[in-house]
Amino acid sequence: MVFGPTPKVTAIQQWVFSNRDRTWSVILAPDFVVLETSTYGKFEEFIETLEGVLSVVGEEARVDFSERLGLRYVDLIRPEKTGGTYHQYLKRSLHGLDTSDFSDGEALHRFETRVATKTGGTLVVKVSHAMNGGFLPPDIDGNHLDFSRVEKVGAEERVVLLDIDHFSDESMDFNSAKLVEEMWNLHGDTRKAFEHSVTPYAIEQWKPAGPWNVKED
Repeated sequence: MVFGPTPKVTAIQQWVFSNRDRTWSVILAPDFVVLETSTYGKFEEFIETLEGVLSVVGEEARVDFSERLGLRYVDLIRPEKTGGTYHQYLKRSLHGLDTSDFSDGEALHRFETRVATKTGGTLVVKVSHAMNGGFLPPDIDGNHLDFSRVEKVGAEERVVLLDIDHFSDESMDFNSAKLVEEMWNLHGDTRKAFEHSVTPYAIEQWKPAGPWNVKED
């Protein structure tokens, strides 16, 4: 939608291909392709699936080059489920402003950090608090995937979203092997950003596949 003296709305056609359980989907549009999942396990599994998608798209659509490549993770933090607070899950640098001196209520924070990485990409780390019953950033359409494994978020439940997005705007040939190699580069700094964001307590609670280089700050 373009706002102006006369608002203009442009419809973009997309095709969505999902597995039977709707835990994985591929979104195909005239100028982009997205692979998304609600059951992320290991990056090796994800990148293997992505390479297959890129190979098919490159061959069938005869794509010549890529203008942007990105990797994004959204982690849902629900401290009330363990009887704790979000401070136990996030490093001190992501706790937000201390409002205890001028407010008796608990603050809702929203902020981001943006930095150019040594691999030539742009890394954006966002932290946002919500109490509206949702668990996805507003710019993500979750209708393509099944999230039944996520216990329903209560309207009064505080949730914290750790949103890590690492992307590269470098133009390159649309070659699935080269694109996968670049995705591995993006993943390296994305993992480091995650490790610098969460605490050892969080890793213990989530028990993801390791090892993880997470230290107390």
